[in-house]
Amino acid sequence: METVDCMEEVADEAERGMMYRPNYYDKYGRSVLEQVVWLVDFQGFKVSGISFKVARETAYILQEYYPKRLGLAILYNGPMIFQPFFSMVKPLLETETYNKIKFGYSNNHNTQKIMEDFFDMDNLESAFSGNGDTGFDINKYAERMKEDAN
Repeated sequence: METVDCMEEVADEAERGMMYRPNYYDKYGRSVLEQVVWLVDFQGFKVSGISFKVARETAYILQEYYPKRLGLAILYNGPMIFQPFFSMVKPLLETETYNKIKFGYSNNHNTQKIMEDFFDMDNLESAFSGNGDTGFDINKYAERMKEDAN
């Protein structure tokens, strides 16, 4: 598969919400995908989408294939049921992985502190309580992905 085709596929996945590489970095200059900082926006997520099987498979993949990749995971504005559900998933996670997962809510002072500690708030998208005014533009995103491939 040519690089251009691959980047178009990646851009298509991003458009469908399957993945997204933002154009900002955490406070330490790390891309949100290098030592992975998962910043997951659950805006509009339906409780019916919660799946123990998906959680189990995600935990397995993270721990088996990317054991040291996860720097932090922030599950942002998820339904409140996530926290009790997470306690059921906890036995599947290694302690090191479990300790890297944080729940965040836009109206919560502790979440704001976490976001300020890890991200440059001037560049972080407003969806995550940042001051950045960049929205998601699939064409600009596809161009960034193509540039990264070169």
